[in-house]
Amino acid sequence: MLSLVAKHATREVMSLPKPNPVGISSQAKEGLAAGFLDSRFTAVQSIENEGFLVRLHPFAGRFTAGQYLSLDALSRRHGGASLRLTAEQGIEIHVEETHNAASNRLSINTALRVNFGLAGQAGRQVSVTPAPRADLPHRQLHEEAARLAALLAEGEESPESAPRVALILPADNTADVLGADLGFIALVEAAEIRGWQVVAGGGEGRLAQPLCRIGAGEAPELLCTMLRLARAHGGIGPMIEARGLPWLLVRLSALFGRVLAGPGSRLPLRLPELLGWHAQGDGLAWLGLPIAGGLIEDGEAKLATALRILVARFGASPIVTPQRHLLLADLPEASRPAIEALLREHGVRLAAALSPLRRWATAEPRHEPVIEAVELHLERLGLADERIALRFADRPLAGDIVLTPGAEGRHLLHLGGDFGGMRLCFPIAETADVARDLAPILAAWKRERGFGESFGDFCHRRGAEALRALLPGGASRHGSRCHSGDDRAFA
Repeated sequence: MLSLVAKHATREVMSLPKPNPVGISSQAKEGLAAGFLDSRFTAVQSIENEGFLVRLHPFAGRFTAGQYLSLDALSRRHGGASLRLTAEQGIEIHVEETHNAASNRLSINTALRVNFGLAGQAGRQVSVTPAPRADLPHRQLHEEAARLAALLAEGEESPESAPRVALILPADNTADVLGADLGFIALVEAAEIRGWQVVAGGGEGRLAQPLCRIGAGEAPELLCTMLRLARAHGGIGPMIEARGLPWLLVRLSALFGRVLAGPGSRLPLRLPELLGWHAQGDGLAWLGLPIAGGLIEDGEAKLATALRILVARFGASPIVTPQRHLLLADLPEASRPAIEALLREHGVRLAAALSPLRRWATAEPRHEPVIEAVELHLERLGLADERIALRFADRPLAGDIVLTPGAEGRHLLHLGGDFGGMRLCFPIAETADVARDLAPILAAWKRERGFGESFGDFCHRRGAEALRALLPGGASRHGSRCHSGDDRAFA
């Protein structure tokens, strides 16, 4: 039966759109000559009545020291002396519109051409662990991710419409592979990547599901094949939602000319600590620096100045993480005392000075009162040293605690996800006081948790109704105010 379906699939896919040939369009070349880069690669995007954004997304979020310093100089000259890190592992500068806007754009594009060439957007659609480890699996992972980024940059899709792709090692899910349209989880044997478990259909409040297994060198072919199918069916997510994974596997097998292997069992994923000092494995070290809200500027702490001096003096290679923190790579081990003294001198706090809640929180500066209140409750309960992922987002995600926007400044509280990114939260209640409503649930976790049971795992085991019953006023008060009356909506 499979062979008959595959034959039918082969006839169907032969009529799919063919990918564009490799190369830069004539429009891109004309844009370069005029001083404005092709929108697939450049960082410049107009904002009506507000100036424009300068965005750079180099592959794997890695900037050279010279590139970072050039952006720092641009931000001081044009962007209010601030840089914003993005979840796509890039850096963004907001340039206010002025009377000499055309001159500003020309000088900015000239600086970007000199320092970045056509690589400014090459990494926007491909996420990969930012850890600069020097071992073979990490080198293989980044080489494969670079190939996929090049394919996406050369394809028909714009940065806005291209699928998000993630490649990870199971021990480091920093890139959130199950939140991607298409993900590749490395199958490591004898300290070498021997293949990939492919997952598909993540994003927009969904987790990607296991699809198949492929060989170590087959990821580019699978990506190109998936893009051809997605163009004909409105995107990877809509295609899977409408047709299903079994249908997709048959189509892919037909294009590959062989039946692709099933995905096998779901691989356990972990989220390691990347902040603080770590050995790279090549005699150098990296320092993971927490960046509150992803904003680099001089305020009470002179963060922008400290980083400018540090990068210039020690030649650090800044790497942006998907959590909008900064890894300062390629530092001599002996430089640690001098670097820490420099940061302290400028009022910059290292990760070791922060609670686990703050190190793992994904938030904006406006969320500080909520984080501070939850942190206080954890301290009162003796749980301040527990690792809990608190995330502010526009939709439910994986994580111990996820807060999405509610009505009139309230938050929608979601619990029961997992720390490693393998399980979404479920809705609990709409709340005007997050810390107050979390307090009895945190207390129950302290009393009743099993050995080594995380907060997310505890909430998942107890279930939504039991957790709502712990809230002030009980489930009868909060149940009707949930984001969804059906807990399965985010299962």
